[in-house]
Amino acid sequence: MGDTHRWGQLRRGERDRKYNEKEVIKLYKSGEKVKDIGEKLSITRSTIWKTLKKYNITIRKTWSTGEGRHKDNCGYIKILKPNHPRTNCQGYVSEHRLVMEEKLGRFLTKIEVVHHIDYNRSNNNPDNLELFENIRTHNDYHGMLRHFVRQMIQMEVC
Repeated sequence: MGDTHRWGQLRRGERDRKYNEKEVIKLYKSGEKVKDIGEKLSITRSTIWKTLKKYNITIRKTWSTGEGRHKDNCGYIKILKPNHPRTNCQGYVSEHRLVMEEKLGRFLTKIEVVHHIDYNRSNNNPDNLELFENIRTHNDYHGMLRHFVRQMIQMEVC
């Protein structure tokens, strides 16, 4: 086994040596935790998730809610949708993207950005979401807002 972090994630240089995809699937289907599979086979969790997705293996709902829904470290709500074209390597999609897709009646492109109008990343009400064609237009919007706020502050100071 490779040298591991306290979370069981392999360190750089120890990652993804040749591994048997069938062994990954067999261990996962037998109920092994992804962390334990990674330690046994000296591969990263990301590689395991990608292997499971590649072979359309149903991903177990492992989050505390038990419903395939959780809040990530950045405050975004993630929904388990293993068959969605834009899932992460664990089979989750950001809820705000799903809500915008439903509102538009189509899948979002990879470069489209969904903005939360009230800056609350867990408020995924369709009326609170705005679509930008790419990250540049989204960043331009934030730049314009910063400029506007600076001007308002200068007007009050004078």
